[in-house]
Amino acid sequence: MRDYYFSYQTKRSIDTWETALYEAASDALHRKVMSAIYLKDIVDAVLESKTVFVMNDHVVLFHARPSEHVRKEFIAYMHVKNGVGYFDKTLHHVFVFGARDEALHIVLLKTLTRFVMEASTDDKLYRQDRMRSALKQSLKSHFGGMPNDEPT
Repeated sequence: MRDYYFSYQTKRSIDTWETALYEAASDALHRKVMSAIYLKDIVDAVLESKTVFVMNDHVVLFHARPSEHVRKEFIAYMHVKNGVGYFDKTLHHVFVFGARDEALHIVLLKTLTRFVMEASTDDKLYRQDRMRSALKQSLKSHFGGMPNDEPT
């Protein structure tokens, strides 16, 4: 799988984690990379405490089970400068990802988890230029780079 979608955004502030989720994924939704049903599946999963993954006090990986509502594998990232409340955490880094099949979903989850655990302590990483290049390097072994590495 070399054909997947990536987007990057920075927002000063976001009111709720649900708004953060929708804002982070808005470009992928607009470009029909996935449907709104997949985002609803993520919200439902969070409310049922199933498949969201809070990596540390500042990073969350939103995702749901692999789905036909994902038309193309994607990673959407949003940096929230002032943070957004997520239960007892204040998140600054919001990742949303999705895949159509389980094997690719696991690869994305594993790669993003490793990326966050190894790289998330460097605040400079979360600048737009560094995030794009760092993710590109991290994903290169599985996907051969990022085909559309233009930020949003």
